[in-house]
Amino acid sequence: EPITSILDEVKHKIKDARHLAILFGGPYSGLHELIQGRKNIIDLEVNTVPSQGTATIRTEEAVFTTLSAF
Repeated sequence: EPITSILDEVKHKIKDARHLAILFGGPYSGLHELIQGRKNIIDLEVNTVPSQGTATIRTEEAVFTTLSAF
């Protein structure tokens, strides 16, 4: 989901979280491929770069964009 559409849910989950991890996919494997079989480790999946216009963005762009949102 785009972060703009679920911002209140994101804020609530972060406030109530005991631990927080922000995960990124790699250039050759997306996040779903990296965690296959372990879907129960993700409580909330957020797209911090909606309408990016490409299938993927560089990890360094995703890190800056995501950290600025959080």
